[in-house]
Amino acid sequence: IDVSDREHMVISSVFGLGEGLVSGELDADNYTVPRGAITTEAPVRKQIVPKTHQIVPKKNGGIEKIEVPQNLQEQSSLSDDLLLKLKDLCLRTEAFYK
Repeated sequence: IDVSDREHMVISSVFGLGEGLVSGELDADNYTVPRGAITTEAPVRKQIVPKTHQIVPKKNGGIEKIEVPQNLQEQSSLSDDLLLKLKDLCLRTEAFYK
């Protein structure tokens, strides 16, 4: 997507903690979401990548990298419902800070 495109937002997601996304250590799913209503003309576009690992908290503190179960590796890291909630939160945050 063109970064100057003001009609869409991009949401990226991984399984586990966001550390894997922020550090660039893990490949992320990317969702291009229209700012307005989601329609057949303006759908959510999903780029789902294989996710073999995730970063999780250790029981005694710190974090560790573990394998994602095989049956989840090709699945979307966000449900449609959660994606729409994140879209709403992004729009409200953007409006608050103008």
